[in-house]
Amino acid sequence: LSLFPNSSTQIPSSNSSLSNPPGFKSTLHLSSLTHYHTFLTFLQCLYSLHIPHSLSSNQLTSLRTLFTSYQQYSFSGFCTTMLQKTYTDYSVLSPSPVLLLFDTYLFSDLEFVVPIKGGGDRVVCKAHRVVCSARSEWFRNRGKGEERRVEVEEEEEKGMREVVRYWYGDEVEKGKGDVEWYREIVRVGKRVGEKRLVGLCENELIEMARSGDVGELRKVAEEEDLELLKQACNSCK
Repeated sequence: LSLFPNSSTQIPSSNSSLSNPPGFKSTLHLSSLTHYHTFLTFLQCLYSLHIPHSLSSNQLTSLRTLFTSYQQYSFSGFCTTMLQKTYTDYSVLSPSPVLLLFDTYLFSDLEFVVPIKGGGDRVVCKAHRVVCSARSEWFRNRGKGEERRVEVEEEEEKGMREVVRYWYGDEVEKGKGDVEWYREIVRVGKRVGEKRLVGLCENELIEMARSGDVGELRKVAEEEDLELLKQACNSCK
């Protein structure tokens, strides 16, 4: 970003060596100081999924116009709600805008892969180093977060994909998988230090215990050392 077309003061742009969509420009020139500050707030909102409640009506109106022009309709709608003062929670937006980037080619600069015997890779998912670095200490500690290729063991393929998806969406897909599916996520989650994700999966397994046969779940609880699941299975005798 630069304030004026001829300005020598610029915010560093993205790495030009990365593959960008056709027509993408790494530098955006802004015509006024007001537009500059509005655009900075716009970017902060996209990164944090949060619209500051301290903005004035004029600032919210300008921000709403910018969101609409860039087709960020969930954000522009939230600005309208804030202007109407009918909101009850202005601090949290759906994580879906970030989740939409998961496993897409859009600006992706990282792949999780399963090496294939005889050569080649099977891609588990595409990702973005900035997202993985921000969400995962385990990833940051691998080559200072500069890796572009992460090898995954075949038996961890499904679990790792869901761990990376969690870094984008901060959720686990409820009701999607069976016991073994959640178990895979728990194993990989523990290995990479995602305690909250392990807890979310354990909650799903507890719901299964309350509504079905606990035999298999009791075994999972013992082998994966899930204390709350153990308690739930014991209470379902």
